[in-house]
Parts: sequence; structure tokens; C-alpha cells
Amino acid sequence: MAMTALAAGILGFHLSLRSMISVPAGIANVIPSTAHNRFMAVWLAHIASYVAGFAGGAILIYRLWRERGRPRAIPLFPQTKFGTMRAILLSAIVVGVIYFRLGRS
Repeated sequence: MAMTALAAGILGFHLSLRSMISVPAGIANVIPSTAHNRFMAVWLAHIASYVAGFAGGAILIYRLWRERGRPRAIPLFPQTKFGTMRAILLSAIVVGVIYFRLGRS
């Protein structure tokens, strides 16, 4: 992830120097013009970190799924008492997050 961010940062800086990419118009007036190239370097490095993390996670999930024998289907309903309690707790957390983020006005 660090190497991807470093490469994307260097690429973003050089592309910005050559005016091939630029700071979005909505925030360009907030950032001093002398910092635009560095901003684009940091922005691209940040995005590259997310992409590398997502790709790495997807590869890890696929490898583990393949090594564990590719289960035919994930059960829709929990099969054990512990699984049922975990599903109830997870549902309560999701409802709570939705209520506190969206429901309170």
C-alpha cells in the first residue's frame, strides 16, 4: 500500500506540474496556488491507498475462500445459538447507527 501511495503521489505531482490534472474548481480557491501540485500529489496518494487496500482485501478474501473449499452457499439463517445472538446484535447495531445518523432531526 505504501509503495502504491508513493508511486501515485509522485505521478500526481508530475501530472499536476505539466497541467495534465488540476485541483477541482470547487476547492481551488481555498488552496494556495503554490500548493496545488503538492495537493494533487497527496490526493492521488490517498486515493491509491484506498484502491490498494480494497484490492488487497479482495485478493485475501478470494484466497481464503478458495483455500477453505469454496462453500456452496452462505446460510441465510444462523445455524447455531451463537450465530443467532451475533445476528441479533449486528442487526441492533445497524439499526442504532441508522437511527442516530439519519433518524434524529
